Amino acid sequence: MLAGHVDLALRGQRAFDDGVGIELGQIDAARDDRRIALEVDAASVHIVGVLADAAAGTPRSAELWAPINLDGDFQVPRGAHWWRVIGRLKPGVEVEQAAEEIAAIADRLPLGAEGWSGTAVSMHMELTERAEATLKTLFGAVALVLIIACANVANLLLARSSSRTQEMSLRSAVGASSGRLFRQVLVESVLLSSAGALAGIGIAVAGLRVVRAAAGTALPRMNEVTISGEVLGFTVAVAVLTGLVFGILPAYRSRRVSPAEALKESAAGAGQSRQRTRVRSALVVVEVALAVAVIAAAGLLTRSLVGLQSVDPGFETEQRVAARVSLPEASYPDRPTRIAFFDEVVDTIRAHPTVLSADVAMSVPLTDDFSVSFDIVGQETPEGEPQPSAQIRVVGPDYFRSVSIPVLQGRVFDRTDQADAEHVVIVNEALVERFFPDRDPLGATLDIGFGVGEEDDPSVRRIVGVVGNTKTFELDEVDMPMYYLTRHQMAQDRLSLIVHAETDAERTLALVRDTIHAADPNLPIYDAVTLDEVVRDTTATERLRLGLISSFALLAVFLSGIGIYGMQSFGVAQRRREIGLRLAIGAAPRDVLGMVLRGGVGLALLGVALGTVGALFLGRSLAHQLFGISPYDPVTLAAVSMSVLAIAAMACWVPARRATRVDPASTLRAD
Repeated sequence: MLAGHVDLALRGQRAFDDGVGIELGQIDAARDDRRIALEVDAASVHIVGVLADAAAGTPRSAELWAPINLDGDFQVPRGAHWWRVIGRLKPGVEVEQAAEEIAAIADRLPLGAEGWSGTAVSMHMELTERAEATLKTLFGAVALVLIIACANVANLLLARSSSRTQEMSLRSAVGASSGRLFRQVLVESVLLSSAGALAGIGIAVAGLRVVRAAAGTALPRMNEVTISGEVLGFTVAVAVLTGLVFGILPAYRSRRVSPAEALKESAAGAGQSRQRTRVRSALVVVEVALAVAVIAAAGLLTRSLVGLQSVDPGFETEQRVAARVSLPEASYPDRPTRIAFFDEVVDTIRAHPTVLSADVAMSVPLTDDFSVSFDIVGQETPEGEPQPSAQIRVVGPDYFRSVSIPVLQGRVFDRTDQADAEHVVIVNEALVERFFPDRDPLGATLDIGFGVGEEDDPSVRRIVGVVGNTKTFELDEVDMPMYYLTRHQMAQDRLSLIVHAETDAERTLALVRDTIHAADPNLPIYDAVTLDEVVRDTTATERLRLGLISSFALLAVFLSGIGIYGMQSFGVAQRRREIGLRLAIGAAPRDVLGMVLRGGVGLALLGVALGTVGALFLGRSLAHQLFGISPYDPVTLAAVSMSVLAIAAMACWVPARRATRVDPASTLRAD
């Protein structure tokens, strides 16, 4: 099936593209009891079916589908290799087996002699490959943050159980069984975790709206993601399991309380055992280590995105807009009528006092992947190598100036390059480096074959210029060979107007709309965007991934900081008598301050050391998602380590300052 933009609208309706009002053409729609008749590209058609919004394997922007009549007048240039076949495998047939059979069939076709072949890939993999990496990274971050939260809860529950030792001993002394004490503590733990889960579900509902808005097209079928029953069930199960797992140890300790020993321990003021302190310290170390790993991942992705956004796409985007126009064949049946229409529109827009330059192109940069094979006249392709191919673009004479693509050699197109003149082509630097490494490309001829058959156009075109490279579809791709044909010698019916103006985008697009409607009031325009938006959209997946990971990294920092603060605060409270005695016998407040800080920062140092090792392994798994940065980047790891240590020091400072203000006299009187 062939998907493309067509001239289609309902009478009296208006559409708004990217916030700019664009009036669609007036087209009759007649409806009977069974079918709706529409006029599409000046031809009457009937709607026979409606696809789901998320039809698998379809272009995201496709809104109307029409069959290809392969037995009719439909023709495809021999050098065109952009067609894709969608098929369904028989039960039991693997994708690898289908790929082998397709390759064998392709080798028997004329394409095989030209070095081309065929293959098969899983549609699921093709649709979800990039999103899958993002979701796996997100799942890993969620898992690590969940462990940090669980460790925090366990630490707080252990601290709480230590402070309730006397209470439990009294309950046991008045007849409470060990089983009853065990159930009480366990039920309290589960209730606390369940309350947290309910609050988390509320936050998730609000957060999902934010993620949907931020995701755009970065994640397929994002509009279908909801807080389903399965998600709620999983959340409740995790909450209950967390409460059970991390409530068992405090509950088990409550069973082993000896009334006499507990009361003596309380009277002595010891308050906590070394074993309990070691367990809580270990949990704090785990929290810090996991936080370092998550923050390091966010740091690597941040530096990767910064590097990606700094890549030069090969063209300028500031104050440049684009809008696409499709000419119906019934109204514009041949090359002269199409050329005349675009000449009129371009000349009118270019004459406006706010416009610096304007012209049309087959597609907006970074939005199309369209390659055609060719031959270099007088140069044989080495045996065993595929026929040369390159990205093809049809542009107007002023296109290169409109987007500021530099001219390195020769000239650009002009209005004298008409259909009855010598057919010419402009190539980019990457094509020269690959196919003309040892000679000057100017004057060489390419046998492209694209468009042969339209008014007997010649297939051979002479190279008259070399321009700079532009990115084809992604900013992180290598520069691909590309050649340009002039729209006056290869007139197409679908072109994008690209305008460089001094005014804002809304006014420039309004100018484009008014000019097109003045030339033909029945033509709609679509895909109205700024070139800044085009470049920004290429990093949508990376920005979404970074935003989600950064959110969880901040949460990890917050939780680990709370964990350190909670442990140090509890430790100061439990050691209040000891601190009072130290101050009473002459210890200076700064000595007490240093003692408390050393304890907390020491745990943080150990956690940072372990977390750095974990970050190295985590960075290795992120390597394929990074651009221009090593997964073991020492600058990122050092910055993360210092940041976490600084946060840990701040979390310890408040309890440490509180310890220096302990009144020795009141402490001794209390004992």
